[in-house]
Amino acid sequence: KKQLCSLVKSHSSPLFCSADKKNIFFRAIYDLLSLGCKGQIKKDVVLSTLQEISAMHADFPSIILDIIGILDAETSTVQNDGSHDVRGTFCQIIKEVEKFLSEKLLKERLEIDTLQDVGTIKNKTFYTKFIKVKTKL
Repeated sequence: KKQLCSLVKSHSSPLFCSADKKNIFFRAIYDLLSLGCKGQIKKDVVLSTLQEISAMHADFPSIILDIIGILDAETSTVQNDGSHDVRGTFCQIIKEVEKFLSEKLLKERLEIDTLQDVGTIKNKTFYTKFIKVKTKL
């Protein structure tokens, strides 16, 4: 956590730094989330780190959600090994992340099935609005 936060603090914008430094940022956030989903890092540590990072720069919520999108695709195909529910932990993390990241960004970036699993959108409500939008076109 401290290493990731110090990386973030040392740069003004993660999007305008060199490719190597971008990769370090992105990989560190990916590893944090991935290890949290697998239960190797406590969920509270993952969430507090993400919250701290997202407050450091306006670009970080978007970057975090891009990485969450990657993990969404990865965890949707993972079979439970019996000892740990990776997808369930992922959904719990997303539900908590919703408290400090924009719900609008979450809805924009994540798959409909994931949003329903997390409880961000209700199945009937979403499809009713979706059909209304499509029929107006």
